[in-house]
Amino acid sequence: MLSSNTTLARNGIYVKEWECGTIHHNTDTPTGCNAPNNDQFQVTIPVRDVFWDPPILGGVPNVEDYTAVVPDTVVGENFVIDLYDIQQEALDVNDVSNE
Repeated sequence: MLSSNTTLARNGIYVKEWECGTIHHNTDTPTGCNAPNNDQFQVTIPVRDVFWDPPILGGVPNVEDYTAVVPDTVVGENFVIDLYDIQQEALDVNDVSNE
């Protein structure tokens, strides 16, 4: 869906939301986020997008003629974030804080 932030929406920025728990919020319905490497619960971010930092003029990004520069030390085309791994880290932290 298009971002609800008007500045971002004006620039065509979209937002995607996931429920990455094992059960949908306020239901007994499983989400499917119950194992690593599930494409439906992975976020793939192009490396070039991470280094997208155009100058901002008057609160609006000036993207005309801007090209992101990726440092030579960064290898690969994408960063892949597995929401299952994040879910497990959050559960591990919660377990430690309850001891």
